[in-house]
Amino acid sequence: MPYVSTNGTRLFYHEQGAGGPPLVFVHGFACTHEDWQAQVGFFQSKHRVIACDLPGHGASEPPPDQGSVESLGAAVASLLDVLELSPAVLIGHSMGCRVVIQATLNAPERVAKLILLDGSCVGANDPQEAEQQTLQHIANVGYRTMVESLFEAMFVEGTDPALKDRIIQRAHELPEAVGTPLFSRLVGWDAGKVDGARS
Repeated sequence: MPYVSTNGTRLFYHEQGAGGPPLVFVHGFACTHEDWQAQVGFFQSKHRVIACDLPGHGASEPPPDQGSVESLGAAVASLLDVLELSPAVLIGHSMGCRVVIQATLNAPERVAKLILLDGSCVGANDPQEAEQQTLQHIANVGYRTMVESLFEAMFVEGTDPALKDRIIQRAHELPEAVGTPLFSRLVGWDAGKVDGARS
């Protein structure tokens, strides 16, 4: 399996196809590169396509700081550099929207365009307060319950039950030691960084 050393950790990535501009797909919280299989299959005939596992997710090593939008964004920016992907189109889903925005702030010269799918802004007011409130919520309900409720809300009526169960089970594979700080910090990132990123 291909890995690159980025920002103090080893990052797994899957690569197919050739041609430009290169497309880099970045998954959401407690997901993996496998979420992009259909898109990789579709675009690989005309583009160089990369889908990575963010630090702490899938086959990638844990991030050195237990997980933050900043460290994940730095890892993606480093991936662009190591693979000489310039300029690339970054496609982020959910938390991945934040990560590709942060990667662009880190290395704007490496990015041609951003495509943001199902993004959100869940933090407001003071970043530290937002983080602490999120940590308290996770402590109150339990990490596993938080993940379960987060993913349950993503499915509409009529979703294939086997697919739903598989995605939720995979989400539970993200270690609590990574998931708790990462989720609280992404809420803090929303509170402190989104307005600046928009400009």
